[in-house]
Amino acid sequence: MLQLIILGTHGAFVENGGQYQTAALITDGRTNYLIDAGFTILPALSQVGIALSTVNGVFVTHVHPDHVGGIGDLAFRKYYMEKTKLHVVAPDDVWEELHCYLDAILTPFNTWNGRISHRLSEIVDISRIPVGRDGRSLPFSPDMDSTMEISSEPVLHIPGKPCCAYTIRDRKSGKAFWWSGDMVCQQEILEAVAADDTVDTMFVDCHTAPAWPNTVHCHLDQMHALPLFVTTKIKLIHWGTGDPTVPSDTPYAHIGDIFKL
Repeated sequence: MLQLIILGTHGAFVENGGQYQTAALITDGRTNYLIDAGFTILPALSQVGIALSTVNGVFVTHVHPDHVGGIGDLAFRKYYMEKTKLHVVAPDDVWEELHCYLDAILTPFNTWNGRISHRLSEIVDISRIPVGRDGRSLPFSPDMDSTMEISSEPVLHIPGKPCCAYTIRDRKSGKAFWWSGDMVCQQEILEAVAADDTVDTMFVDCHTAPAWPNTVHCHLDQMHALPLFVTTKIKLIHWGTGDPTVPSDTPYAHIGDIFKL
């Protein structure tokens, strides 16, 4: 059985210790992967009771600090404390930016006796998911025995910024989760995903404030305008601190929530 555990639902600007940047853990019972890892990923894992030693890798949606800022800490801890490598995965278009970021933070510039102490490939294992001409990726599984299969599609977050959504499928049941990453309200994408009977739950980033010009996320008023067959599948992520004026039945996801396929 594939499970998705919410590790945070806040945006970039975390306001207090009870909120953590948006992330999740996917597990098939033997393989555990994060979706994104912002600066708050370690306290989030601790609060939910997940040991870092059990985390195998990270699927990255895009290269913004609230989604990748914790990868360096994760990778160094696993390398120096556990003598293992963190597996980092992204589709081709996202990987170009991600590789530059990881190379800058994980490859040291200092030397010891004239020698570099380590290189990027010694700290992390790297997987690039090939994408087709339409930007959709091939299905990817962490290993042959895992029931977890993940594929990506491009979404619009900031013009010119590579960003992807992920479909996470249980290969045994055929059922899937869909994780938006960060995106504006692209109704045609949301409707197409919701129309797929195999998609059980859609996790969509959503601000509670009204949409503003040049917005980079979905907003609650836009969510309410979507067809019912879409909204009934949605759980809201990246919403930060709840607005007291928002109806109590708004389908927020919360840290520690567990979803099963």
